[in-house]
Amino acid sequence: SIGVLNRTLDARAQDFDTLLSATDDESTSGVTDGLRRLVQTCTSSLSAVLGALLIPERNITISRTPQGASRGGEADVLARTHKHLISLAQAQGRTMVVNKITVGAPDVPPFKIVSVPVRHVTGRVIGILAMFRAADGADFDPRHTRLVELLGRRVTAILESHYDTLTGLLTATAFEQQARALLSAPKDGTANCVLLADVDNLDTINNDFGMHVGDEVIGKIAEFLRRPAHPNVIAARIA
Repeated sequence: SIGVLNRTLDARAQDFDTLLSATDDESTSGVTDGLRRLVQTCTSSLSAVLGALLIPERNITISRTPQGASRGGEADVLARTHKHLISLAQAQGRTMVVNKITVGAPDVPPFKIVSVPVRHVTGRVIGILAMFRAADGADFDPRHTRLVELLGRRVTAILESHYDTLTGLLTATAFEQQARALLSAPKDGTANCVLLADVDNLDTINNDFGMHVGDEVIGKIAEFLRRPAHPNVIAARIA
């Protein structure tokens, strides 16, 4: 009994260390680096062959192996499963755990999976945090699932504090953090550029049609700005 208790306490201590290391302040590295570190920490802690954070409407696609960035084989797994996993999360709105693998199914990769929905502050599912283990690896037990769920909530908190609710763009503070990080990075001879866009006649739209229509206009402009771009391009709502 004492041996079992020691193993349980060791596991809890490991989970606690994982949570602490994944909740470090992002102010020095920016939100993207903070999310990468969270995925990397979770992947390594759970001995997963691949960890992924996918939030399409924020243009966030992060995948990590225990050794670092995703390799070709793991990236292929993600490409084959991400749409299906996100669709299931949006339809069911709950954590999904797959420990039994259907042998020979052509569209199902031979991996054990735990997938946790990532939510908007309104409760709407906007993405997933998923961990993958090989078919012959250990099952994901309730402790592992709970840890991924807690880190999924941490992702939601990071998004809430760094992204504007209406537009999905970075907040002014988060933009400043990431801009400082980019400007302080080693220079490769490439120039930096800042583009400031102002919405014409927004006051007129609000007065004539109502602020809800003005918000819709801002949202449509943000949707255009969120389209996939160069990885070093960042977009924010300043005011």
